Amino acid sequence: MSLEPFNLQLFLAINASPMAHLSTIHLAIFIANDLLYLIPLFLLAYWATGDHIQKQIALKSVCVALLALGVAQIIGHVYPHPRPFMMGIGRTLIYHVPDPSFPSDHMTLFSSIAVTFLLSRKYLIGWVIFIMAWIVAWARIYIGVHFPFDMIGAFILSISIALLMEPVWKKIGDQFTQLFIYLYEMTLGRLLKINKAN
Repeated sequence: MSLEPFNLQLFLAINASPMAHLSTIHLAIFIANDLLYLIPLFLLAYWATGDHIQKQIALKSVCVALLALGVAQIIGHVYPHPRPFMMGIGRTLIYHVPDPSFPSDHMTLFSSIAVTFLLSRKYLIGWVIFIMAWIVAWARIYIGVHFPFDMIGAFILSISIALLMEPVWKKIGDQFTQLFIYLYEMTLGRLLKINKAN
């Protein structure tokens, strides 16, 4: 069996059936659309409350994620694989713009953050976000806006970018973090101090 038929079969096995319970559908839609917002909130909190090492990890994870998402956009333009609903396959439970599905931006973001934390030996946080990544992957397939290979491709892309970033970050990470700490203290940090004073 070639990869594309297997991808379609796997999608149909995960995608919501006509008999799917309404509560499961609502849960999947929430996970697919809204769990994403926890990532920037977590990274902001991790940065704001952390020491220099935590700040560096938070910044590195953002850099890895942005780079991976940029590469994902290029892949989507070079290889514009249609989404399931664009092919008339399965059930689609939410509206989505008919843009390329491969690789998944959601999975790219979650995986990039998870892998960066794991490589930084922050195993508990890394594994929690890793599990979240695959829960989101299930949800987005379940509601019909992605294929399984969109998620696997995004995961492989995220690992590749994170590993490529490691030697670069060892050279520039400390200086880059110091720059962002300075910018943070001159902008948001100063505003927070003013608010506390009032």
